[in-house]
Amino acid sequence: MDNSLSPKTFQAILDHPPVKVKINRWGDELYTDLTEIDVQAEENAKRDVNELEVAYWPEGKALCLFFGPTPISKDGKILAYSPVNIVGKILDPP
Repeated sequence: MDNSLSPKTFQAILDHPPVKVKINRWGDELYTDLTEIDVQAEENAKRDVNELEVAYWPEGKALCLFFGPTPISKDGKILAYSPVNIVGKILDPP
């Protein structure tokens, strides 16, 4: 994880371990059910994400892992449903 992109979100995640939730799939995105983490979109929140980025979705209070296109992705870009706070990237995928 990387606290430089979304420091408030990063700290909120660290303040709520463990995060125990059901994992859901939306296209090539995995996201959790509602979490206890409650952070607003940070100033650099974005919808256009990169493959293998890990994010917090303020609208759904969920953690997300983007490993490919979502149902709303366009022109080869991976799009989140609404702006997300990036908190890290998977470095060594299986």
